[in-house]
Amino acid sequence: MLLQSENFSASWSLLRVTNSADATTAPNGTNTADQLLDTAVSGTHVAIQTITKAASAITYTASVYLKPNVRTLGELRVSDQAGNGVRNTFNLTAGTIGTPSTFGTGFTAGTSTITAVGNGWYRMDLVATTNSATTLGHEIYIANASANTSYTGDGSGFFVWGAQLEAGAFATSYIPTVASQVTRSADVALIQGSNFSSWYNQNEGSLSTRYDTAATAASNSIVAISSNSNGERIQLSHLTGARRFNVVVGGVNQVNDSGGSLGSVTANTVAKMAGAYQVNNFASDVNGGAVVTDTSGTLPVVDRMFIGADGAGGNLLNGRIQSLSYFNRRLANTELQGITS
Repeated sequence: MLLQSENFSASWSLLRVTNSADATTAPNGTNTADQLLDTAVSGTHVAIQTITKAASAITYTASVYLKPNVRTLGELRVSDQAGNGVRNTFNLTAGTIGTPSTFGTGFTAGTSTITAVGNGWYRMDLVATTNSATTLGHEIYIANASANTSYTGDGSGFFVWGAQLEAGAFATSYIPTVASQVTRSADVALIQGSNFSSWYNQNEGSLSTRYDTAATAASNSIVAISSNSNGERIQLSHLTGARRFNVVVGGVNQVNDSGGSLGSVTANTVAKMAGAYQVNNFASDVNGGAVVTDTSGTLPVVDRMFIGADGAGGNLLNGRIQSLSYFNRRLANTELQGITS
C-alpha cells in the first residue's frame, strides 16, 4: 500500500531527517538502497508515509529492510498520526527487536520479527490492529546510542530499503512499488515429475499449513496434490466460508470435511489447518480443535502438487501461505492437534 518503496525522497515525509538516495547495495543486489540521516536539530528523526483506510479496525503488517551505518538503533511504528499506534524497537548490531507495545488508545499490538537476509541487512516487520481512524502511517525512527528517539542529531543514520505496508497478519515477500499501490498476482507453485515422485508416498501422508485469506466467500485452494485434475486430488481449501479437507477419487468425494466441521473462515486471520490420509483412515484438524475423522475411502493416484491452487491449477488462493509442511506418513490424531495448536 506504500508508494516509492525504494525511494525515500518521494512520497515520504522526512522530519528532521535527510535522505541519501541509492547510497548502497540493496538486499536484491541493486544499488537502490537509501540512507536516512538525522539532522543537527533536537527532536524526533523519522520518515513517515501515510495511507487512507476504512473507518474500522483492520490488521496490517508494516515491514522494512534495514542495515546499520553509524546509527544502529531505532523504532518501527504504525499509528493514526494522532498519538495512537503500535511500536517496536530494533538493534541492527545485535539483530534483535524488543516487544511490540501500544501507545495511546484503540490499537492492538501483534507479532514482530527481525530476519537476517545477508550482507548486514535485516528485514523487520510489525503487526498491528488499528482503531477506526481513517489514516495510518508507516514510521521509521532513528534513535541515538541511548535508544532515545528524541535527541539532537549529528548527520548519522542507517540504510533503508523495501518498505511495505499490507493488510493481514504477517509480512509477505517484498512487493516493489513506485508511483502507485501494487496488488501482486497470485503466486502458484507447481511441483511435478521427478521433483515430486522422488519424495511422495502414494500410500499415506499428511499436509499442514498456516495461512490466511482476504476472501471468505469464494473457493480458495491452499494446497492440492493431484493428477492435474480435480477428479483426482487431496486438498486443503475453503469454500463459501467453510474450511475443507478433500480426498477425491474418480470425481467422487472419499472425504469432504466441510459444512462447518472444520469451522468457519475469518478474513485476514491466521489459521492452522492439517489433513492426514491413508486408505480407510482419514483425519483433519484446525487450530488444535477436535479432530474430524473418516474411516472409509480410497486414495487417488497423483503426480504433482499445486501450492496456492486446486488440483487443476485453478481457484487460486486470495491470501497468504505462511508455512506448508508435507509428511510422508499418516500422522496420528494427537500429532495433528499438536501441529495446529
